[in-house]
Amino acid sequence: MVENDFGFEVADRIIENSDTTSKGIFTGVGTYPSQDMMSLLGQLEMEVNQPVSDLLVHFGEHLFHRFSSLYVYLVADIKDTFKLLQQIEDFIHVEVKKLYPDAQLPAIDTRMLSHDTMELIYRSRRKLGYLAQGLMMGCAAYFGETIEIQMENLAEDASEVRFTIRKV
Repeated sequence: MVENDFGFEVADRIIENSDTTSKGIFTGVGTYPSQDMMSLLGQLEMEVNQPVSDLLVHFGEHLFHRFSSLYVYLVADIKDTFKLLQQIEDFIHVEVKKLYPDAQLPAIDTRMLSHDTMELIYRSRRKLGYLAQGLMMGCAAYFGETIEIQMENLAEDASEVRFTIRKV
């Protein structure tokens, strides 16, 4: 994403200047500590002068596009954003664990508030609510839907977040 959206030079500089466990060597099948991503994000924030929260949302949108392309079978029979969000915990995360047994996934609970509004509770020690928001936005774009998302931290450290998602 960084290379495509900000250029090779920026991608190279953030990798060179980040303190990562892999020393900048990443593979598509590797599992890396979340500190590595935070180090890269901190460097990217300085390079492009955008807040980490915005970069995480942007990355989430990008990530959903990649997931939906690479793992078509996970979204093939789903027809809208709310249906997909309702299947994260019991279907999508189960399939992800088959592919990546070491993955540390957030806990996701959903509840319909009305025909056009859903509540989603996100819990994770990684505190990546903005990434989750971006994934939801990418999901809505995939289904050609427009959504509004309100985000509220339920825990002071952002390890638990309530999203109120409304289709417009």
